[in-house]
Amino acid sequence: MFELNQNLPIEVKLLRRHLNSKYAAIVLVFSLVTAILITLRPLLVPYVPNQFRRPIPLWLFSTISVGILLICSFLQTQNDYIFLTKRLGKLSVTVLPFLILLALKPSILPDSYYLRLLPFHVWLGRIFIGFSTFHGILYLNYFYRVGKFFKAFQLLNFFGIIATASFFFTLIVSLHYFRSCIYETFYRCHLILSWISIIIIGFHARPSMWFVVGVTLVLMAWQMIYRFAYGVTTTIQIDRVSDSAQIVTLPRHLFSSYFAPGSHIRISHTHDTSPYFLISASHPYSVASLSSDEKHIKLVVRPSKNFHLYENALYRIHGPYPSIPNEFFLTSLKADAIPRRFLIIAGGVGISFAAPVFKTLKQLGENVKGIWAARSKSELRLFQELELNDWDAYVDANASEDDSPGSDMVYCQKNNIRVFFCRLNIASELDSIAKMSDPKALWIISCGSPSLVKESERIGRSIGATVFSEIYDI
Repeated sequence: MFELNQNLPIEVKLLRRHLNSKYAAIVLVFSLVTAILITLRPLLVPYVPNQFRRPIPLWLFSTISVGILLICSFLQTQNDYIFLTKRLGKLSVTVLPFLILLALKPSILPDSYYLRLLPFHVWLGRIFIGFSTFHGILYLNYFYRVGKFFKAFQLLNFFGIIATASFFFTLIVSLHYFRSCIYETFYRCHLILSWISIIIIGFHARPSMWFVVGVTLVLMAWQMIYRFAYGVTTTIQIDRVSDSAQIVTLPRHLFSSYFAPGSHIRISHTHDTSPYFLISASHPYSVASLSSDEKHIKLVVRPSKNFHLYENALYRIHGPYPSIPNEFFLTSLKADAIPRRFLIIAGGVGISFAAPVFKTLKQLGENVKGIWAARSKSELRLFQELELNDWDAYVDANASEDDSPGSDMVYCQKNNIRVFFCRLNIASELDSIAKMSDPKALWIISCGSPSLVKESERIGRSIGATVFSEIYDI
């Protein structure tokens, strides 16, 4: 049981400060080592057999993070209440630079993709809020027990309450329900409150932790500078395909000469030269074209009430950012590597991610099959727009071949595209291809709604295949 000791000698207070700094340094080293491991992983992938190429499990990262923070919080606290309370606060602040590092777009870690790091940012953020809140609760309890609750409202102490309340509000609006309903509100709150909270934490933390806070603010400032300096402003052209899909066309010259297949861009609303876009919400959209396309760049997007795109309106474009690891386009360097077989399962506008990946794997001579679950028969037009062939398409069972647009069906027939007017049975498809392939050499790429992706991942892992996914969700 932790004891509440007051009037400690100065030697004990100095020891407490020394030990708190020691364990804060351990957390910093853990953050640095983790960043190094994330950086080294892409360099080691070509030398690893296909069946062992797995991303870092999110649950493992979260468990280790919580474990290290708990161990560093309780070690050498001498069962002292204030010792533990101060330790929790110091370790919480120490996490901030790594927390922001995981959210940078693009990631400054070599060959690391920010979309793959964002889930780690989300969960580390939740861990940070948990530890910092516990720190605040313990301090409020301390002030109450010693009859000095008024001290909680002294300026520097009250800064801590404001910061904690801001983080909690951000946590609430970041939950899926609120994020999907009020995406732009979530985005602006997240950005503005992060700046305010981290700055006031610099004043709240005692002894001073301005070095750690300063590094955090530098990373956040770099993100703002990048967004201001490297984006382009343009109008867009929209071609409606169905109620759930539209083609967005952008000028080719806006993008670099090369970008990786399956990359995405971020689009935000803007007002010509106004700096408003610095706090406006941006939305990721997969690029359905290859960098070798010379005339224009196409996106296939689903109309959204929360982030609506208007034809000929001005938008700020950032990217393209790579989304898919290089190992999908590499053959293992080991001589005994098993030949790979790819199955791409796309749902709805997920075809925008699947199309360039499918084309690239074909060009590399890989054995690849594409399956697409379309929402309506009119969406079959996308095969022609994206110049795809050798696919299987499953269209809603309420549609029929007789109702399908004639030109779309003609294109499908000429380009070896089989169209089935029934619901896609993922389990059946995976079972069929697993019988023809060594599961260790089978790669399953799924892109689309969370339900389609989760089902593909679950079944894929159950048969021992390597899985990769791109979820289309906010």
